[in-house]
Amino acid sequence: MGVGFLKGLVGAIAFSAASVIGIGTAAAQTAPSQGPTVPQAFEDAAFTSTGNFYENRSLGGQINYLVGPGSLIRNGFPENQIARDARRINQIYRDTLSRQVSTTPVIRTPDLPNPFESSLLLSPIVPPQVTEDFRLAPAPALPPVVQPQTVPGPVPALF
Repeated sequence: MGVGFLKGLVGAIAFSAASVIGIGTAAAQTAPSQGPTVPQAFEDAAFTSTGNFYENRSLGGQINYLVGPGSLIRNGFPENQIARDARRINQIYRDTLSRQVSTTPVIRTPDLPNPFESSLLLSPIVPPQVTEDFRLAPAPALPPVVQPQTVPGPVPALF
């Protein structure tokens, strides 16, 4: 019992000493902010002119929808707002593609061997070879169609 008690006491003293001394914790380094991410840029561009649902349902949004006063430079009609947002999305899309291409050199690799290296247009014409004579058997005769008897005169239920 004395040895177990002594181990527990030494452990408690070591733990309290470590907490009093204040062993520094490891702090994660954060990367410097370089602007919005690509998805966030697309999201911002999609709702710059049109706004969200709650802005469009407000009194000002409804007036913009009907009359289109907008601002001094741009009108507020929904079709024009959507066109402006689409133009911004297209600009961000083209910018993103150009950044992807311009960051690394172009890597050219040879094509893998392919059994389909020729075209049907370039292949020689081979005449078909008939090995067996396939002739169709004559179709069986259909039974004659019986014409229904017609009764002259009007049908009394239809007048």
